[in-house]
Amino acid sequence: MSGDIEISTTFCMKNGNRKVRNYTLRSKKAKELYNKLYATRGFKKNIYALYTGNYNDIKEITWSGIETEYLNLTKEEKKQFFDTYLSELDGLSYTDVQKTVPVGI
Repeated sequence: MSGDIEISTTFCMKNGNRKVRNYTLRSKKAKELYNKLYATRGFKKNIYALYTGNYNDIKEITWSGIETEYLNLTKEEKKQFFDTYLSELDGLSYTDVQKTVPVGI
C-alpha cells in the first residue's frame, strides 16, 4: 500500500547470532503513531542533536534558500537562537514538520 512503512529490527545476541524481524506499518496507523511519538520531547531529544548538544561547539550557522546568510552570533545570541528554534520545533506535530521547518527567529 502506498505510504506504508517497512521496519526492520535486528537483534544482536550475546552468542553472536543476529535475529531480524520485519514489520509493515500501514500508512494511516503509522501517521497516527508518529504524531503521538513526535509530540514527546523525549523522542525529539533522541533525533535532534540540538536538544542535548552544546551550542558553543557550533562555529557557524548557514541559512540557505533563495539567498545564503551566514550567522556569526555571540554566545548569548546563539543560545537565544537555538532556544527559539527548539521552542518552535516543540510546537510542531509530525505532520507539520513534514511541511515546515522552524527558523529560530
